[in-house]
Amino acid sequence: MRALILVLLGLTISTGAFSQEKEIPVCSIFYAKSVKAKLLPSNTLDKYKHCAVSCMLALRCGALDSANIGILKEIWDLFTPGNAEIDDLKADLIGIRFKTTKMATTDKECNNRCDEYNWNDL
Repeated sequence: MRALILVLLGLTISTGAFSQEKEIPVCSIFYAKSVKAKLLPSNTLDKYKHCAVSCMLALRCGALDSANIGILKEIWDLFTPGNAEIDDLKADLIGIRFKTTKMATTDKECNNRCDEYNWNDL
């Protein structure tokens, strides 16, 4: 648990989540609820959800904003009844990579790519 906290804090600091330029991922916070409503109801796998939400947020807000909200969410899970996992961050980054490599340019493509991904490879 202590190692996970250190990794998350290191990622947060290195990505600038607490920098003066951009303290919180405002764009991603604004869109999070509407993006979650677009998830495929047929796939209840947590890693799929992390991937698809991160991909769709990256489409709207950029990769850094999307990554920062994922990191902050895992930090939140450390101190609440949530379940913080490094694999959740990996799934977030996979979704962001689908956007940055243009493998997904729409919400539908984000959903499809993340739905088809082999999550056993994490």
